[in-house]
Amino acid sequence: MGWVIPCFGLGANYGQAGRRQGVLWSSKTFIGSTLMGAGFFNLTEGLIDHEILGIYHVKPGQNQLAWDLGFLVLGMVLVVVGWVIIIRERID
Repeated sequence: MGWVIPCFGLGANYGQAGRRQGVLWSSKTFIGSTLMGAGFFNLTEGLIDHEILGIYHVKPGQNQLAWDLGFLVLGMVLVVVGWVIIIRERID
């Protein structure tokens, strides 16, 4: 049930962006931008909640920092992969 609202939002965004002029819109662009959005969310949430505020951690206890840094690296990977997908779609 927790995925219903995000999936609805993704579908609504896909429909809105597809109607804009000047936007090269395809499934690859949708996937790339979704990955970038998820990555930016993970980076922001990880930096603020895990590192700055210390509200919670990915896996508290031993090696806590390593888990938190791994989460941030995963966010960066998602951003880069999404960006590459979008750029390759524009080149093709």
